[in-house]
Amino acid sequence: MLIRLFIQNYALIREVSIDFGPGLNIITGETGAGKSILLGALGLIAGNRADSSVLSSTQKKCVVEGLFDISTLNLKSFFDQHELDYDDSCIIRREIMPGGKSRAFINDTPVGLPVLRASSDMLIDIHSQHQTLLLRDNDFQMQLIDSYADNEADLDKLAELYKRWKAASLELEQIMHMREIGQAERDFIRYQYDELGKAMIVAGEEEQAELELESLSHSEELKVWFENTMRLMGDDEGSVQNKLSSIKQSMQKAVSWYRPLHELLEQLNMISVDVKEWMRTVSQLSDSIDSDPERLKYLEERMNLIHTLLRKHRVNT
Repeated sequence: MLIRLFIQNYALIREVSIDFGPGLNIITGETGAGKSILLGALGLIAGNRADSSVLSSTQKKCVVEGLFDISTLNLKSFFDQHELDYDDSCIIRREIMPGGKSRAFINDTPVGLPVLRASSDMLIDIHSQHQTLLLRDNDFQMQLIDSYADNEADLDKLAELYKRWKAASLELEQIMHMREIGQAERDFIRYQYDELGKAMIVAGEEEQAELELESLSHSEELKVWFENTMRLMGDDEGSVQNKLSSIKQSMQKAVSWYRPLHELLEQLNMISVDVKEWMRTVSQLSDSIDSDPERLKYLEERMNLIHTLLRKHRVNT
């Protein structure tokens, strides 16, 4: 039951507070006296849409507030469902800002228009001639039956059971969601594991492949270098090896003339041995250099795979 209606800065009304007594209350007046304005203000707390055009003064907000006695309406479950403070009296307030935005409150708790309309539907029935009455509403009919049958305790118990079921359903939904996430993560880890297993990368492969790839990529340049080196060191007439041999022959004669050269000759012999050993090693390395396009392609693909997996799994080399 509506006990008091407070209106501020709405249409032609600057501020008014109307108290209603028990039973039937009738507001009378001539046409244009403002009866429809009161109904319009009441419609705001019933959830009707509004804008700044309803403001009497555009410098301040419009406030419509209704005080209701709900002690006989069995609305506790509704208040619990929407986390609203419940008491035998209920205050519904609607505020319209100068910019056109609106706010709604039930017992000083902010609510959206859907909740405001749902609560007002159980408290207010605004109708005109030839309009359908609230008596035809199925929910209202059930409320009347429950009220007459004194089912408040059973309704509270049902509301509590529904609340627990709703919480359990939400918890189950979260568990199922986490299970799906866990399964997706396991599938992804399995995919990564299979991918790494298929790659068959062994320890040190990247470093070894880089070295081999470097030599294969420059095999032609290396062959040219080895050929030039072998020619300069031992094959040409003016090569290092031939020049060392000529010096040795001339020094062997000079040693008989000047004994201190003997030690230098021994050193030259050692140098000649080192040069021959060095040439043998160069020749062996030269034989190991070979152009292999297929091997080069394989190593390039292998290195691309390794680097792709390193980036994908954020692993430093």
